[in-house]
Amino acid sequence: MPNFYPVLTITLTPSGTINPYRFVNFAGAQAGAGEAARGVTHDGAEEIDKAVPVIAMGTAVVEAGAAFAAEAKLVSDANGRAIAAVAASGNVINAIALGAAAAAGDLVEVILVPPVIQA
Repeated sequence: MPNFYPVLTITLTPSGTINPYRFVNFAGAQAGAGEAARGVTHDGAEEIDKAVPVIAMGTAVVEAGAAFAAEAKLVSDANGRAIAAVAASGNVINAIALGAAAAAGDLVEVILVPPVIQA
């Protein structure tokens, strides 16, 4: 598994099931397609209302939803996995890939960025 270096880890109460290594939205659920992410959870959350740590700043490991290159700007897919942003305006960039993903399911180190809407 890739290394990761969290700078800020917060604890939140999930509003639904969150799989490990997924983007988490501001409502406390696994992020959906194109949603802004509050951070990434490594542990996941199987129970609603049971506190879960979320990495909000620094580097984290995220599950890829498709192949992408190192340095790709990443958005959330419908399942909270990281995919490369397409060249279009309106994407909410949540992270930048520090390594490449060869296929969906790969675990990749990313640097988290505040959610930025691509112009």
